[in-house]
Amino acid sequence: MVDLLQMRDIPGVKGVVQVSHEGLLEAHSMDGTTDQVAAITTHLSTTAQQVCAVMDYEVIDYCLFSQENGKDPILIFPYKSSFIGLIIDVSQAMAGTGDSSQTFFSKESIAASRTLSRIRSMMRS
Repeated sequence: MVDLLQMRDIPGVKGVVQVSHEGLLEAHSMDGTTDQVAAITTHLSTTAQQVCAVMDYEVIDYCLFSQENGKDPILIFPYKSSFIGLIIDVSQAMAGTGDSSQTFFSKESIAASRTLSRIRSMMRS
């Protein structure tokens, strides 16, 4: 099992919030206020669940909130009976990849994918 402090230690993770399906902040590990990150995590996870229901998907895998300026994207994914929202530091998450790895996908998407892969690897251990 991975706890929030372990997720915070993953390269490229600046902060973590855990919210219930009802939108209540259950736990966090981040500097500063959690209000905005918890609200985005709640709203997007609820919206993603509704989209899954309409499209007849069973569950969401993850979703990514990214601002136009690329600053502090938030990776959201289900975890047990709640949702996790991770604030991603793109440059740290991308460390070790050259510019040749840049494709059609944005750096934010690649950083989120790398971060989620690291978390899933930790969960299997």
